[in-house]
Amino acid sequence: MDYESVESIVAEASDAIEFEMTSECSCESWDEGTDTSSPSSECFGCWDDDKDNFRFAVVNPWLERNGWDDDTLIYLYSGNLGWNRVSGWTNIRASEVIDALTLRGDFTLRYKLEGKDLTCVRSSHDELGAMFTFSLATEGEN
Repeated sequence: MDYESVESIVAEASDAIEFEMTSECSCESWDEGTDTSSPSSECFGCWDDDKDNFRFAVVNPWLERNGWDDDTLIYLYSGNLGWNRVSGWTNIRASEVIDALTLRGDFTLRYKLEGKDLTCVRSSHDELGAMFTFSLATEGEN
């Protein structure tokens, strides 16, 4: 392996990737007459598009950087859930990093991948939200 290859791997592993998803429809309709767009009255699948884009932009690099796959058992932890800021954890498969944090209702997920570390802030009615961390589950966390 040459120096340039090593340098690009190090740069990739240290670059932060941020990705935001919301449960609110973000579809737009284009008006050719006025050459403008406006919120659409129907959804064309923006949530599924966001999930696909998230998979490509965040999940794949995260798995690759850690040497994991979709079936890797992940420890999901938050120390500030809900209005009373309680802590909680669960184990999920790496492929479930979105589905494990969705709610029934409006919410925003703000993911950040820094090096090998993935975090997410989930906000619903409050802007601050709850911070979640994802790490490799160990035998004591079953």
